[in-house]
Amino acid sequence: MAEGYAWNALTFEDHWRLAGPVEQGFSADYQAAWKAVVAEFAAHAREKGWTRTRFQIYLNNKFLLQAVRSENRQAGPR
Repeated sequence: MAEGYAWNALTFEDHWRLAGPVEQGFSADYQAAWKAVVAEFAAHAREKGWTRTRFQIYLNNKFLLQAVRSENRQAGPR
């Protein structure tokens, strides 16, 4: 999370009522990159004619992905 975001100083139990908007938790660079990705996908969807389709994005614990990939590389082929 971005430096200074309220989450950094809170317990998990207190976060839901004290941390503030999640947007404040990401750096300006991250926010800009996220907006660019979403805009690119929206343009792609329009080009494909997917104008009546609803999309959802679910991100959960993706910061762990690099660790998992690293562990898998160390384990070798399966």
